[in-house]
Amino acid sequence: ITINEPQGQYPDLEGRLEKRFNLTEAIVVESGESEAETLKDIGRGAADFLTRTVRSGDRIGVSWGRTIREVVNALQGTRPVQVTVFPLVGGVGQIDPDIHSNQLAIDLAKAFGGGFHLFHAPAVVGSRQLKEAIVSDPNTGEILERARSVNLAVVGIGAPIQTSTIVQTGYFRIEEVSAIKACRAVGDICSQFYDPDGRKCDLEINERTIGIDLSELRDLKTVVGVAGGPGKVSSILGALRGGYLDVLVTDKHTAEEVLEGDA
Repeated sequence: ITINEPQGQYPDLEGRLEKRFNLTEAIVVESGESEAETLKDIGRGAADFLTRTVRSGDRIGVSWGRTIREVVNALQGTRPVQVTVFPLVGGVGQIDPDIHSNQLAIDLAKAFGGGFHLFHAPAVVGSRQLKEAIVSDPNTGEILERARSVNLAVVGIGAPIQTSTIVQTGYFRIEEVSAIKACRAVGDICSQFYDPDGRKCDLEINERTIGIDLSELRDLKTVVGVAGGPGKVSSILGALRGGYLDVLVTDKHTAEEVLEGDA
């Protein structure tokens, strides 16, 4: 006997989030006693959503990060569905390979018994000219174009630069971190930074990112944002105000603070 604990346990909070931010669905899970427990619960909540909504033939895009890893881990042993998975952004530097966009695409595809394509490019390069050269390569350009046509995207939401995992990538010089702080960036999606109102920051580093643009992300059919914890409140708020998400999976305490922050 297997008991599947329902993940959406706070219908009032979910309804308020959906109404306030015009979401298709909000899933609010319990806040764990530790960050690790909270991320696992969010991962299970997002996995439950995917299990009941993904259909054969779906094209799924995935970003990178620890919360996405928990989603993929929670999907192990799910029903087989013929999907194709694409990374939405290039590989991020000196981090755990388990949270790399390519590895997550592979594991997500395996969880569903589907196929995958890999994005052989870094997330951020040294110049716009180098980015243009990489994107103009037929193989890289084709994968990027396919990423822009997915019908379902699962994305993590990065915290403000002071605490974000992205700082560990080794991509950022001191002056770039200062510029990100100066533009009041509250978070990033697919390694692109946005301000408290959800506007893409006017940053040179945003123009050197190889992956789906925030404006292109907004145009996708369904974007599922997965994030939680006290450090992510302003990041989630910015993403919601920017209209980047259709579905939000978060924890109870974060959901309450997001609603209070937008009061």
